[in-house]
Formats: sequence, C-alpha cells, structure tokens
Amino acid sequence: MKLLSILSIIIVQAAFAQMTPDYAKETRWAAQVEDALMDGDSVWLSANNHEFLSIFITECV
Repeated sequence: MKLLSILSIIIVQAAFAQMTPDYAKETRWAAQVEDALMDGDSVWLSANNHEFLSIFITECV
C-alpha cells in the first residue's frame, strides 16, 4: 500500500511538471519565427496575462 502511494505521488508530480509552460522557450521561438516570416504579419495577442505570437495571413487569389 505504501509503495502504491509513493508511485501515485511520483506520477502526479511528473504530470504537473509536463503541464508547466516554458515561456522563455516560447519567447525565443516567437522571435525566430517573427524574424524569418515571409508571408503575413506577426500579431501579438494576449490571454491570461501572457502575450503570444500569432500570424495573420490574408488570402491572395
């Protein structure tokens, strides 16, 4: 029973560690994408007190 409790605690901790966003990595990737963007415009959106990059592309027919 004690082993089962320890294993469940470890699994829960691992699950929460995977759910934590890495904002520093996201910011680096956004800067790289924004610099290399060939089509469309970069637009910074905000949700839950966090800014993130989106790309606005108009359809050219």
